[in-house]
Amino acid sequence: DKQFLTEVARDTWHYFENLIDLETSFLVDHIRVGPTPGVGSYISPTNLAMYWLANVAAHDLSLISKEQAVKNIQSSLESFEKLNRWGSGFCYNYYHTRNLRITRQYVSVVDNGWFAAGLVVIRQAFPEAFGTRASELLEQLDFSEFYDPSRGQLKLGFEVERGTFSPYHYGLLATEAKAQALEV
Repeated sequence: DKQFLTEVARDTWHYFENLIDLETSFLVDHIRVGPTPGVGSYISPTNLAMYWLANVAAHDLSLISKEQAVKNIQSSLESFEKLNRWGSGFCYNYYHTRNLRITRQYVSVVDNGWFAAGLVVIRQAFPEAFGTRASELLEQLDFSEFYDPSRGQLKLGFEVERGTFSPYHYGLLATEAKAQALEV
């Protein structure tokens, strides 16, 4: 029923609202409770996209104002722009939320696909705030770098330290990268 779903949405939004590094506005990956509590103080391109999508959804559900959603996204986008990236603008797989250092020298097609999808959503949801910048970032991402014509599929990623692409492929149902390709 609608009231139950509204409560689930509100509770879900509180996760995104409360697990933000206050200095960088980056969502932490996870929290652990129980015998070995802790905080996963790192962010992936998927985490960043999910935070942006959560802000758009929270606004659409009237859980936060448009101004608050734009402010939240803008703050995390400003931190994002400080990150070192690979190639034509692809994100590495993990960054520390506090010092913004790369924690794994791997570039994931899947995670960058989600990142691209997040950019498409914020560009559509708040074009006056993010239209130009999101479009510029999307234009930098050239997923064809990962395309393997012999298989007709995308390679899963690139191992930077080894200088090699993953031997594995992302199947023809690769929704994240295709979502980006449809919008650019």
